[in-house]
Amino acid sequence: LRILEVLNEELCKHERYQRPVSVLAMDIDHFKFINDTQGHSAGDEVLKALTARINREIRDFDFFGRTGGEEFLVVLPETQLHDAEDLAKRLRQTVEELAVPWQDQTITCTMSIGVAELHQSDDMAALLNRADKALYRAKSKGRNRVEMEPAPVSKIGESEWRG
Repeated sequence: LRILEVLNEELCKHERYQRPVSVLAMDIDHFKFINDTQGHSAGDEVLKALTARINREIRDFDFFGRTGGEEFLVVLPETQLHDAEDLAKRLRQTVEELAVPWQDQTITCTMSIGVAELHQSDDMAALLNRADKALYRAKSKGRNRVEMEPAPVSKIGESEWRG
């Protein structure tokens, strides 16, 4: 997937320049219900409208891509956790306000978002795993929300403490 290639490129930049990188793991809530009740063409229209809206909301140097059926990833170079959370909250609100005209009705949807910032000990899999963990926590807490997964707490071993 191109979005994962972009993330890998940003992780390489981070390794060299030590600049922050955050990601948003996003999932459209109950998307299967839209496809099952309105049809896959309606689902496609929702995906197109949502993609256009999100692309308008992110910065020119952020990256947005689809990772699965109704799952997306946003790669945020030069972005710390609190700024990524702010963007995630705006995106969640934007999606909630999205009204997609379809035949004689309007389709709405919501989105759950997990946020994580790259930690020194992370590789790509660890970063994505932490973002996914936050995403599934958002879904388990009722959906249509943003959850953050902070970096793991590093522990100072007894041999390292010189206090």
